[in-house]
Amino acid sequence: MARRAQTGPGEDRDKALRERLEKIIADYPQAEIARRTGRSRNALTRYARGAAMPLEFGTALVESFGVNPAWLLTGDSTPYLSDVPEASSELGRELLELVGAMAGVSRMRVGSLSGKRHAKALREVSDALDLYGSLQARLNGMTAPVLRDLLDQLHEAIRTRDMAQARALESMASRVQRMCDDNELTTRFLGMRVHVLHSDLRIVEALETQELYFQRVLASGADFRTVAPGAYNLAVLNSMILRMLDARRACRLAMAAAEGDDARSAHYLKLLCQDALADIELGELAASAAKLQQAAQICTPDERTFFEPIYLHHALVSGAWSVHQLDIERFETWELCFQALRYGVLLEDRMLLKRVISRAGRFEGGGEMQRQLIHRAEMLLRILESGVHDNFDDEGLIQSIPHGPPREFARHVYRAQTLRICGQVAAGERSCLEAQTALEAVSGRYTPSSLMVILHLRNVLLCVDERVCRKSSRELKAKTQVLRQSMIDSGYGIVRSLC
Repeated sequence: MARRAQTGPGEDRDKALRERLEKIIADYPQAEIARRTGRSRNALTRYARGAAMPLEFGTALVESFGVNPAWLLTGDSTPYLSDVPEASSELGRELLELVGAMAGVSRMRVGSLSGKRHAKALREVSDALDLYGSLQARLNGMTAPVLRDLLDQLHEAIRTRDMAQARALESMASRVQRMCDDNELTTRFLGMRVHVLHSDLRIVEALETQELYFQRVLASGADFRTVAPGAYNLAVLNSMILRMLDARRACRLAMAAAEGDDARSAHYLKLLCQDALADIELGELAASAAKLQQAAQICTPDERTFFEPIYLHHALVSGAWSVHQLDIERFETWELCFQALRYGVLLEDRMLLKRVISRAGRFEGGGEMQRQLIHRAEMLLRILESGVHDNFDDEGLIQSIPHGPPREFARHVYRAQTLRICGQVAAGERSCLEAQTALEAVSGRYTPSSLMVILHLRNVLLCVDERVCRKSSRELKAKTQVLRQSMIDSGYGIVRSLC
């Protein structure tokens, strides 16, 4: 059977342009179009069949028949200028004129001209650039008020956590922003876009956008209180994709700019807590403890949301506290429940899981990550109580982790835990081997979650029997013992009792 030829984007555009020409020919007699545009009827027939249409012909259609140039060029808007506002019509004519001028410039070889021809060519280039500047100024004048209004609405949607409305507004603002040359509005748009992307767990995109936003803030020569929020968001997003060194670097860059009372501000507290979190994940628990002590001294009751979850994480992972000491029913934020849920999954403690699941369901704010973690905890609880695996997919829970070894490590660790609890020890051992391979392949820029590494240790020590004759099993157990001792030496006290 003969294969059907595929069309490229250029052919699709030509076809669409021909269809728009056919629309005009259907609206007017062909003879009239030929007369008013100065073209023969045979030329019109050739254009309709696919021959290249000269720019002068498009200009004539705009001038003689009131064709909307935006529609003629792209298919957007309505076919005739009479159907669009006067300001938009004038802008469209200028756009077509600019296209013509720039097309003429592109055909010139200025360096090959001399004398008067060279001077004329330079004037035409200059005129085209002046036209572009004028058109950009007009576009900016028309789009800036629209963008400002959209951003005001977007800010309100984010504040009220109406994320469906926020997504729609962000999409509209994104299209308008491309035509707006207002630096202040562009910076503001980037900052709000980060919130929408973060809410959707599109963390890599959010991080890229936050980096653009932060660069703009730094370039403006802003002070600590202006730079700090952007640095904090940058640190949070880097932490979510396991780039803890980058997270710590962002925190310290901003804190170094603090002066006087800045070091007692809420901005400084948030950066200090995030820096302490990076230390925990990088195995520097003593440094983290010192920073959390400093944070405790400047933390006000209104700022506990940022301090308490990281303090709790440090207390539990260092072994200073036991989860059985926690008064779960008095937790007042989702962030505290998030930490308790992570430890419930790690410890596989049925009573703890029940208590935290019940408490966590009362809070909003965690978004998709909240839903996925609660789902994982509920699934684990069912397995602990029944020993039945219901094929739960952990992909949603690990979707913020970058593709490649970091995500593969998390996937195999969760799978090994599920198989181990269900009594499928051999299959669990295979997942442990795959997890170890992924862990060793993680590059230096990424730092696997400390709790994920501890869960991996637990899986290996409970699944793998080094007494069997398989060399791979003995090597895995030996590597795990070395890693276990290294974590204990770094201050991860929970490892001593759990693994």
